[in-house]
Amino acid sequence: MSIHLDRAAQNDIVDLMIPFVTTEQKRQAFVRRVMFNHPAKSRVNFSEDGQTFAFNFMDILADETIDSKPALIVLLEEIRKQVGSEKQTQIDELMARLRMGGGSQNTPPQRSTPASEPKSQTISGLRGTNINIGGTQTIHGDQYINDEND
Repeated sequence: MSIHLDRAAQNDIVDLMIPFVTTEQKRQAFVRRVMFNHPAKSRVNFSEDGQTFAFNFMDILADETIDSKPALIVLLEEIRKQVGSEKQTQIDELMARLRMGGGSQNTPPQRSTPASEPKSQTISGLRGTNINIGGTQTIHGDQYINDEND
């Protein structure tokens, strides 16, 4: 099971992980607690600096499961055991976001165009300017491409 993380979720996880991975010895102990004898453990590079390690470890875990759970959830559960209540609340919210679709915090609502509204057109000029118009053609540049959007 692969989890897609948005930038905010990645940064949140790395920030939570950093205190536990500041030295190579701490990284080894942390990975042992999270992964135990998981086969992906062999892909972990312990000699990187803490932040690089955290990002790379997170990437490894994004595609793995541990005990039938997404490995990133297992990671967050392990961190949760070792932090105060404020961080636990942050971790709970982050785990909920991950379980609901990969960590996207602010997904804008999709807007559907009612049948009564005119279709809009996007015209791309040579100079790279895109003009979104409804029912009228405006040209910026010497040539244009007229694409109808459904």
